Amino acid sequence: FIHGKETMVSEHNCRSAVKPATTAPCLVQVCTYRWEVKPWSQ
Repeated sequence: FIHGKETMVSEHNCRSAVKPATTAPCLVQVCTYRWEVKPWSQ
């Protein structure tokens, strides 16, 4: 991140950093929200 912009650098510049996983699961927990339909009110 240089001057507010992301910049790609070669891996030898990041040896001390921990490389993040290439992929990540999209569903890590079940969603607890639900829709409830009711008559319109103000």
